[in-house]
Amino acid sequence: MSRVLIVEDEEAIADLEKDYLELSGFTVEIENNGTAGLKRALSEEFDMFILDLMLPGTDGFEICKKIREEKIHQFLWFQPKKMILTRSEVLDLVRTITSQNHFLQVSW
Repeated sequence: MSRVLIVEDEEAIADLEKDYLELSGFTVEIENNGTAGLKRALSEEFDMFILDLMLPGTDGFEICKKIREEKIHQFLWFQPKKMILTRSEVLDLVRTITSQNHFLQVSW
């Protein structure tokens, strides 16, 4: 069974994502701040990460960067990661695309 780490400070959003993923057969863990999320991402094995960008502690971009730096040696192509973007600033999109990760942009 695939393990997913959601790093999201909005409890309602994290719970909704968790419920949906569990219905699809995933095992889901949640961290509600970036610092705790980064620590857990580096110390445990996950198949996918869903990272919020604006987090207390460490932001989603920095988490993604650190995971890539610390764990890249384990994979020819690094683990799948998903960033769900709620911001539409061009700089955010460019930073996400150039990090070579998959991303979904949510328009509100």
